[in-house]
Amino acid sequence: MSNYLAIQSSFQPEELVIETEGNIFLHKFSETEKPAENLAKVTSAIFSKNNLKVDNLDFVIVTTGPGSFTGLRVGIAYAKSLVQFNKNIKLIGLNLLQVAKWKFGKDSYLDARNNRSFILENDKLVVKNNSEIAEFENFVNANTLNANDLIDYVKNNAVAEVTNFYEFLPDYVLEPRIG
Repeated sequence: MSNYLAIQSSFQPEELVIETEGNIFLHKFSETEKPAENLAKVTSAIFSKNNLKVDNLDFVIVTTGPGSFTGLRVGIAYAKSLVQFNKNIKLIGLNLLQVAKWKFGKDSYLDARNNRSFILENDKLVVKNNSEIAEFENFVNANTLNANDLIDYVKNNAVAEVTNFYEFLPDYVLEPRIG
């Protein structure tokens, strides 16, 4: 049985979930908690309280977008720090919209603010004005996902381990497209 730590930092509330030996430990960050300041503390507290060790993890999973750039940076940096000194832990980066499409069986969107949304179009991430999205009601909002869904996705799909930091950069950071 594999052991997982998943970080969902694409949207609020950010979540951290640890699944180990069949036990699930979930922490949803409140509006007043700042993941940038508390992610390591919360993880450490869960590990300490439940006699767990980072060394026992097999996978660290983190959302790589779309979403809040600051939230993504915090989640990615923390995930990388956990695996940097333990080469036995596999680092997995997941696009939230692809996970939502797998879970719900249809396209999804995530609010990009200012009446715009992130969507996948031909497997490419684009930002569109909400008024330009045809049949918007046929989409599901990706913010209904949780960190457990990231673990389920990894368990049920072939995913590649991240070995290069640039694989983590969301494609809208490398090549922004406003549709």
